[in-house]
Amino acid sequence: MIASLKRAIVHILDANSGVSVYSEEELDVTDASINSFITKHIEKVFEDASMRNAEFSENSGFKYHLAEYIKESEAYLDQQEIKKLAVDLDNFSYEYDTYEYKDTVENREEQVEKITEDILNQKTGCLKDWLVEVSEESDIDSDVITARSLLSRLENAETFSIFTRQSEQEQPEATITFYVAECMEFQVMGEYHNNLTLEEAIKIYESIPADRLHGGKGIGFDLQDGDKDYSGEYELMCWDRVDRELIDMIPHYKESPLVQKAINDMEKYLNEKHGKVQEAEQTVEVKQEVPEAPVKKEYVSVEPNREQNKEPAKGEKGELKKSVLQSLKEFQARAKAQEQKNKEVEKSKAHKKGDVEL
Repeated sequence: MIASLKRAIVHILDANSGVSVYSEEELDVTDASINSFITKHIEKVFEDASMRNAEFSENSGFKYHLAEYIKESEAYLDQQEIKKLAVDLDNFSYEYDTYEYKDTVENREEQVEKITEDILNQKTGCLKDWLVEVSEESDIDSDVITARSLLSRLENAETFSIFTRQSEQEQPEATITFYVAECMEFQVMGEYHNNLTLEEAIKIYESIPADRLHGGKGIGFDLQDGDKDYSGEYELMCWDRVDRELIDMIPHYKESPLVQKAINDMEKYLNEKHGKVQEAEQTVEVKQEVPEAPVKKEYVSVEPNREQNKEPAKGEKGELKKSVLQSLKEFQARAKAQEQKNKEVEKSKAHKKGDVEL
């Protein structure tokens, strides 16, 4: 048989002495001598005449522990390979731009741990972009070759069984609820309501009076998806404005279907709301321009009596003016006569007996 080795690690289990020696590092199977040594041992085992086929019973405890050991050993090998990749990435970053590396990194061991954690958490977007940039823009052939090799290893690492098992494991179902705060910056000021649907949150938001605000009222979301860094509350909208760009600056929220749906639904609601407000304002403007029409209607309604205000016909010019003057003269004459009469009455009352009239 021909054995094809991809990865290997050797432990020493001495059944006679009871001494066990466990290796903490993988073997370099690309080394021809190591590959040949391991391959021959494997072939010898399978070609041994004393080898017998056997199966574990269904209730075998050893079978269960062996299966767990295989899973753990695979995970261990995956982690060791990823750690080695992180070290190589750190070394290349240091050699590619030493001055910038020293300005941004204080502890190289911590940097390696951070790269390892990013790979294990599948947050490799920035690493990939940097390697692509180096491979396309560098004028040094060795840097281009190294960058492409590291990029290939990074993409291959994402197919390791450790990630497959993680996806197969039961993950908590992601949920999202919403909260409303009268003051988004200091939620202890004013009203605060949580554990709401988006529809409930909008109703409460609109019910908060604008004349007693303690600060910018708004709506936020509470994402619970098992992520230790980003599960929790975050602002969705404040003062009728959604800052999509700010939210999307956090990759975890940008890649979350629940958060993106919440943003879309909120933007749709605000667009409809502002559209109705504009229609209402336009209606008010139209109503304010209408009052001129009733004035015209009043003028028309007087038309049946317009003969009263009609100008004198030809041949009657001056007659209206003459009758008015005549009436004025008659009124003045009557007023003068009445005044004279009143004076005589007052004079007769003022005379006493025996007075001589002058």
